[in-house]
Amino acid sequence: MQRGLAAALLWLGAGFLLYALYRNRDFFHDDAYVTLRYARNLALGHGLVWNPGERVEGYSSFVATVLIALLGAAGLDWVVAARAVNLAALALLALLLGRFLAGEARRAGGSPVAAAAPVALTLAALPLAIWVLGGLESPLFALLCTASTLQVIALLRGQGGAARAAGAGVLLGISVLTRPDGGVLLGLAGLCLLAQAAARRGRGGRRLLLVVGSAALVLLPHALWRLAYYGAWLPNSVVAKTLGLPAELREGGWSYVWSFVRTPPYWPVLAAIGALLAWPSRSARWAVAYPVACVALYAGLVVCAGGDHMPALRVMVPLIPLCALVLGLGLCRVLAPEATGRALACAGLCAALALAQLGSFEPRGEDPAAWYGARIGRHIAERWPEGTLVALNTAGSTPFFAPRYRYLDMLGLNDPEIAHRRLEGVQTPWQRLPGHAKGDGRYVLERDPDVIVFGPAHGVPVGNGWFLTAFEIAHDPALAARLADRYELVREAVPGLEETAFIYYRRRGGRAP
Repeated sequence: MQRGLAAALLWLGAGFLLYALYRNRDFFHDDAYVTLRYARNLALGHGLVWNPGERVEGYSSFVATVLIALLGAAGLDWVVAARAVNLAALALLALLLGRFLAGEARRAGGSPVAAAAPVALTLAALPLAIWVLGGLESPLFALLCTASTLQVIALLRGQGGAARAAGAGVLLGISVLTRPDGGVLLGLAGLCLLAQAAARRGRGGRRLLLVVGSAALVLLPHALWRLAYYGAWLPNSVVAKTLGLPAELREGGWSYVWSFVRTPPYWPVLAAIGALLAWPSRSARWAVAYPVACVALYAGLVVCAGGDHMPALRVMVPLIPLCALVLGLGLCRVLAPEATGRALACAGLCAALALAQLGSFEPRGEDPAAWYGARIGRHIAERWPEGTLVALNTAGSTPFFAPRYRYLDMLGLNDPEIAHRRLEGVQTPWQRLPGHAKGDGRYVLERDPDVIVFGPAHGVPVGNGWFLTAFEIAHDPALAARLADRYELVREAVPGLEETAFIYYRRRGGRAP
């Protein structure tokens, strides 16, 4: 009976995933179009660049960008390619997690329900489903974090030899190239293996060297390539979002992590319950302690960085399978094959927790920035001469849908000059959105763009310009006079945007019509 119950739970999780994918089918985030522009330029032979001929690393994930470029070069639609990478990652994640927990259940004499329940909850996790469709790399990063964690757990248990240690190092290195946040997990793995080797008087030191060496073989060539290609040790996107910011912009990290704790199905609470249930078993302690440490350290990083403004707890997505892993380890110790009543109760609770998510995550329609930006981009592509230099804040959808133009990213994600600027304070409310703090009014006017679009994709007058660049131009008499002298305000109708005009500043004598 319990095998049937385990199968029913997995089918329930898969069904909930399909339902979530259908309900959120129109969601694709504007920032994901930044990655798509880089991927398309790479596939077309322009290099890994945002503007052909200008080398700056504004994408957030090297691995995801390259995978999408490969699929796009093979003829797949670019949005479909981004979603396909994430969907494949989610499927592989469920398989790895299920295989590991099934082995734990067999060794502990536990029920198959103990392995199936955490996998079903992971499949049913709405943040994972939403970001499969949203186009950013969160599901892929979650897969790599989980896969590397499982390998490190085996090493800490003394299982596997040189091949497993090398594989763990490679996975950890690739996870760092997928998101720089993976560096905390690489550091934690090294510390745990070092502590174990020290406790055993050097035994296990070879595994530590193999893990660190394999990770270095992945990361060092890429770091040297980055320095040679982009002229920088750090991605420009990391600099723009994290360095040179006032402390007040990092104050939202605690509330962001707390949102993850108190949102159904309460993943950290489930992980804590699993850890308490599994801890009495000495054989399970490394398997519990290491992923719990991963969750705690990663959450601490989010607290320090200040959280995120995107929907569905995007930054916390990698912690979902790690919490499910710890929960499964605990269930393997308390759900016996003959305990049918407990198994039924566990299955019922899982179903209830999955359904409870529906009250916490509203279905996502089209991302507003992407919706407006796509229409503005298509409008520009039909009317403006090729090579026009456009300064804007919507760095994703508009440049993607109008590819034959050059762009100046006024938020700095794709501009090193703005990204490296240090800020002393916050001037506008919109700067409090993570990734939206930077700007430089003087620098933008010195670049002499043909068109400036202040504020959102469809534009607003400079006095209502939302972000720092517009604020500085509007409140500096010299900059305001220069804008008025060199540019004229244009209000233009755009098909599909009947409720608002496209508002931009056109340089007198510039390329734009």
